[in-house]
Amino acid sequence: MIEKDIGPLMPAPAVHMDEYRSLISFFIFPAQAVYLGATLIQTAYLAEGDRTTHTSFPFAVIEEDAEIGDDCVIYPHVYVGRHVKTGKGCIFYPQVTIRENCVIGSNVVLQSGCVIGGDGFGYITDKKTGRHSSVLQAGNVILEDEVEIGNNTCIDRATAGSTIVGAGTKIDNLVHLGHNDVLGKNCLVVAHVGISGSVTVGDNVT
Repeated sequence: MIEKDIGPLMPAPAVHMDEYRSLISFFIFPAQAVYLGATLIQTAYLAEGDRTTHTSFPFAVIEEDAEIGDDCVIYPHVYVGRHVKTGKGCIFYPQVTIRENCVIGSNVVLQSGCVIGGDGFGYITDKKTGRHSSVLQAGNVILEDEVEIGNNTCIDRATAGSTIVGAGTKIDNLVHLGHNDVLGKNCLVVAHVGISGSVTVGDNVT
């Protein structure tokens, strides 16, 4: 694991996507900007070769083989797991966790504390002993373009295959989506909703 310190420590501005794009020339470097204290695994990829630009603030961790798209902003204490792929123009606010192998589209916003790709709740119970044994959760989560996820929302990885949130869907704070759920495009999911595993929801559902 290699730490790269590039330039002076700069405060993380609280800006919206459009404001960020207009301001980026003031605080981003010609190539990938990883600020003092950020940790980047050496083999994390630049999505467009060595000309990719994205900003990683202090104490963000981008794991091995992750691919980060152009113009993404990764705030402090964000964790991006191995083999994660993101599109362009995403914003990941502090303490977001994106687990291994998840796929994030373009212009996705992840608010603080949300967990994308945590293990699904899957167990097998031994009928003789009553002991619960976990089932391997080997799938991933796919968030399509323009998805927004609220604070402390959890979207579980699929047991096999993918848990999917369709393009343009907006999810509020404190929501839980179980493993292998499929949400359609342009849905609105309000706070405290919980959807159990393997549920399919159509487009434009509120």
